Amino acid sequence: KQYEKALDYFHEAIKINERPEINDQKGIAIANGGLGDCYFYGLKDYGQAENHYTVNLNISRNNGDKQGIVRMTSMLGEIKLLNAKNEQDADTKENLLYEAENYYNESLMVAEDQKGSISILCALSGLLETIILSESFNKCKYVFEKIDENADIIVQGPDWAKNRLSESIEKLKEK
Repeated sequence: KQYEKALDYFHEAIKINERPEINDQKGIAIANGGLGDCYFYGLKDYGQAENHYTVNLNISRNNGDKQGIVRMTSMLGEIKLLNAKNEQDADTKENLLYEAENYYNESLMVAEDQKGSISILCALSGLLETIILSESFNKCKYVFEKIDENADIIVQGPDWAKNRLSESIEKLKEK
């Protein structure tokens, strides 16, 4: 919970991993993910979090790191969703929701390939949250089909992740 202090360590890790004799791209990606987490969870600076998650995502895509892709697309989707919730301009809000949906769809696609229950649950929940906020209820069928397709994997997920999806479904029912 010492986010400010952790920033220094992650920046130092990036410097070390960027040295020509080391050039550890995965290490750079991981450190940027850590920076993103500090900014997202601790400092609530979503702009900085987005910058660092994007660096991680680009490296993860270049290296074929599916775990990195799943996590970063999900986190970037969450940032876009949070920004959309606070956006007053209708066009900007629509664009943010479009970006969030794209990130969550990419996260889901890669998570399905990996058969990762937590990642699948988080992506599905994120997709439902974008539907709720955008009121694009015609997209519900797709999400519920994905829930059915992944049911065997979803039931293996931890309760907190299943609860997250259940809470999104309950919000949807209220709408």
